[in-house]
Amino acid sequence: MEFRGFLGVIAYCEVKSCIETLLKEGKELLPSIANIFRREISNTDKLKYLKAALPLYDDAITSDEHAIEKSNQKLDDAKAELAEREQELACSQRKYEELRMNSVGLDGKESDDVEKAHLKVAANEHEVYVAAHKVTDVEERLSFSRKHLEKIQAEKSKCTSEIQKLSEKIAKDTESESA
Repeated sequence: MEFRGFLGVIAYCEVKSCIETLLKEGKELLPSIANIFRREISNTDKLKYLKAALPLYDDAITSDEHAIEKSNQKLDDAKAELAEREQELACSQRKYEELRMNSVGLDGKESDDVEKAHLKVAANEHEVYVAAHKVTDVEERLSFSRKHLEKIQAEKSKCTSEIQKLSEKIAKDTESESA
């Protein structure tokens, strides 16, 4: 199950709680739920739900920031490992070329040392391939975390704005009632 925001999570939990309560009370589920949905939610209740969601946004933002920080470190490590593997590959290629030039026997066949050097080059090529994919994977995770952080920050801003509007509306309505 996926929710578009924390208000959805809160609403889901409350609906689940209502259903459990109705079942415990032995009430008929569909008519009771229909009555609940016909009610208008007061601005005060809306404000309460929005304020309950605000700390959840803060927690999600903090979590995403930590994930980004860890991913940045992993990316640095992966890039360093890739550079190291590329150096090892270059060294093994040079060694292979030197052995190949100097180790061809009279029969025109390469020596065992040349074959071993060739296998070392192939192994190093594979290590470079793996390290390069590790860099790509970390970059993709980092990109996802950044996009998610931006989304959560936008949702928090929207929630904060809605809280402000509802607070002003409730204050205005309270003024009107007392006048």
